[in-house]
Amino acid sequence: MSIEELTAAVAAEGEAAISDTMASRALALNQLLIDTFPAKELAALEAEFAKSAAPSGGKAGVNAAVVKLTQLVREQAAISIENFKAAEMWIQLKVPACSDGNNFGVEVQQHVLEQMKAMRHAMVAMMDAPSTYHWQRGLGLEKVAGSATDETSKSESTSTEKDGDKSTSKSSSSSSTSTKSSTAPDIADFVKYVVAIDVKQHAASKTALTDMRNCHLRAIGLLEKNFKRLADPRGEGESGNGGNVMSMF
Repeated sequence: MSIEELTAAVAAEGEAAISDTMASRALALNQLLIDTFPAKELAALEAEFAKSAAPSGGKAGVNAAVVKLTQLVREQAAISIENFKAAEMWIQLKVPACSDGNNFGVEVQQHVLEQMKAMRHAMVAMMDAPSTYHWQRGLGLEKVAGSATDETSKSESTSTEKDGDKSTSKSSSSSSTSTKSSTAPDIADFVKYVVAIDVKQHAASKTALTDMRNCHLRAIGLLEKNFKRLADPRGEGESGNGGNVMSMF
């Protein structure tokens, strides 16, 4: 593949992201919100999540429902980031050669790029949802579940016996193992804290998906309203086939 062919392929990917993928992603994210988050009060969620915060058989389990949500947010963020990167690259490929004048269209391109990048960076931060959630919850569960420690001690002794002019040494050793167990303090606030982490993450997952959907809607508006300047910033008729992209919205 030549550099020209690669450039054309990347440009085509960006056009597809702008003309179709952005809109379909906004609709898909909106449907995810409807299907995943039926109306439910936070107090009801708290009562539901309290079961997974209490240790069972000495071991505290994960909240499967919230874990699934954090993974969903990460997956959707990854897909959205790629879409935004493709659209940004298309704009960058449309930036004309430097010139002393007639740069208003270029300024529009830079403004739209800055807005797109800001939204993409916000979605990149959403990729941390699982690790941040598990770390915070793990710290709380550490207080709830308690821990056990093993302590081993070893002692050695040596004795010397004389048999006439000869001396012989005999060594004997003994070891002992002791186990210390610590149990979690009976403080209800620790359990409440873990449940509160679950409820907060559930709400944060909904917010993240909503923000992703809104980012796509904002991007569609930016691209649609400024498409002429983005595709042909100086009005020199260099937009090529890309001039018809927005007609697909």
